[in-house]
Amino acid sequence: DRDLGDLSLLLMEDSGSADIADAAAVAWEELQGTVVGNYTYGGWVRRATGLSIYLPTRHDPDPQYAHASWGDQTHWDEMLEAISH
Repeated sequence: DRDLGDLSLLLMEDSGSADIADAAAVAWEELQGTVVGNYTYGGWVRRATGLSIYLPTRHDPDPQYAHASWGDQTHWDEMLEAISH
C-alpha cells in the first residue's frame, strides 16, 4: 500500500504533465478535508498523510481491479496497469 497524499505530492512535483499535476492537486485538496488525524514515527513514513491506497510497485496489479465497479469513473485500473509496465 502507498500513501495517497505522498503520491499526490509526487505527481504534482514530478509528473511532467500539467493535466496530471492539476488532478493530483485536486486529490491533495480533497485529502485535506478527509483525514481527521495522522501521526507518523520514523523517516520511512515522514511524508505519510494518513490515507493508504492500493498501489503495487513490485508486481502486476490484481486482475480483479479491471472489473471494479468504480473503474469506469476513476480509471484506477488503467493507471495501475500503466505504472506496472
